[in-house]
Amino acid sequence: MQTKEIKTMVLGPRCGKSTFLKSITGIDHNRIVINGQIVEMESTTLGADVVPYDLCINPGTKVRLNLWEVGSHFQGLGKEYCTGAKLAIIFKNNTDEHLEFEDWIPENIPRVYVENYDTVNNNNIIENISEKIHLENMY
Repeated sequence: MQTKEIKTMVLGPRCGKSTFLKSITGIDHNRIVINGQIVEMESTTLGADVVPYDLCINPGTKVRLNLWEVGSHFQGLGKEYCTGAKLAIIFKNNTDEHLEFEDWIPENIPRVYVENYDTVNNNNIIENISEKIHLENMY
C-alpha cells in the first residue's frame, strides 16, 4: 500500500518554524552546496520551503507529511500556498502575530498549535500532530 501524503502548512511569525523542521528532519534549507563548498544562506525563509517527514500513526500505519513552511517576512504567494492543505501547524509567540496566518487556513482544516517553541518540546509536538491525524482519520 502506498504511503498516504498530507500537505501540512507550517505557519506563524518568526518564532522557530525553520528550527523545528530542521531539528525533526535534519534538512537545513539555509545551507547549500555550490561547487563542493557549503554556503550559508539567509536565515529567513524566502517564500516557502517544503520538506517531507514520515510519521507512524500507529503500528503499521505511516503517513508522509509534506511540510510547507511559509516565510513570515517574505511570504511569496501567501495564503495561496495553503491550497490543498489538510493540516496546519501554527506557531505562536507572546503576540497576536499568528492571527494573520490563522486567516489563511480554511475553517475546516485541523490545526495544531505550538506556543513559545523550544526544541525540547519536539516529541510533544509530534505526538500532538499524530493525535490530530488519528482523530481526524486522515490516514
